[in-house]
Amino acid sequence: MDLSIVLKSLTTKRPIFHSEADFQHSLAWEIREHYPDSKIRLETKIYGANTKVYLDILVYYKGLKYAIELKYKTRTYTGIIDGEEFYLNNQGAQDIGRYDVLKDLQRLEQMVQSGVVDEGLLLFLTNDASYYSRPEGMRQTVDQNYRIYEGKSVRGQLSWSEHAGAGTMKGRENPISLQGQYVMNWETYSQLDDASSGQFRYLMLTAQGNSSKALDNGHKVNLAEEPLVEADSVQSYHNHYPAWFKSFTQKRQIPKSQYDLTDKLTAHLRDIGFSVQNNREVGRDKIDIHAKKDDETIVIEVRYKTALLKTIFEGQHVDLKKQYFPL
Repeated sequence: MDLSIVLKSLTTKRPIFHSEADFQHSLAWEIREHYPDSKIRLETKIYGANTKVYLDILVYYKGLKYAIELKYKTRTYTGIIDGEEFYLNNQGAQDIGRYDVLKDLQRLEQMVQSGVVDEGLLLFLTNDASYYSRPEGMRQTVDQNYRIYEGKSVRGQLSWSEHAGAGTMKGRENPISLQGQYVMNWETYSQLDDASSGQFRYLMLTAQGNSSKALDNGHKVNLAEEPLVEADSVQSYHNHYPAWFKSFTQKRQIPKSQYDLTDKLTAHLRDIGFSVQNNREVGRDKIDIHAKKDDETIVIEVRYKTALLKTIFEGQHVDLKKQYFPL
């Protein structure tokens, strides 16, 4: 099950939600539309070892169980979208919000590792830029370890700072312990208008369990065993690129988005004789691009991050957004 495809479809129908419950029901409905053979349960509980766990969404699909935890945090926004009035409140308390997001991630990890579910997915949607923007000056805050801004990496045991007040920590005193390592990659969900609160972005994380996930051909790549490339120049480093990628860069294209980059890579691979599948299921994973030609197999996960760029390149207007790089 590929939740990114579901979200891409959902944003065209529901670019904004009244509440977390509204988001939950809309997402569940959209999952059912894309995967009609699935069984979906909302606000249900499942049982593990000596415990019961409550879930926002539980999906049964092709013999697997997917646990989905949702968060929807908002800033003040008022507007009419497709004839429907929306009045979103400023929920504030971002420090608590960050803790709760990572707490859900910890719970999902535990569910996957104990075998209660096969895959755990955390989805956080917000129009509050303080969640995904890197704070200026990086001043110390009570929730420093719980920050989830773009590019931030989190793992291990996380706790409040020493000067965190009892009121802030009430009911959330326990540290959070994450077995996996997670890098925060925020994606744009919708842009309603030019107001900062009119942009919604989402963070989607897959809980990392103990099970080993291999490609369907049984081969696994150990990056630690791959030789490092010592390059004296950009050109010498470029010489180590595979032939299909060199020929792709020679087309001198500027993708408009991550989806556009995926489409361009797919088209190029097909042009040079590869058989290509997008969003192919490989074990329990989804691969953005799976390409095969003769004895050569390529597996590609696509990411595309941009700085602000407004120009004309080869007669075409290029307008790329700044996507908040970590310093």
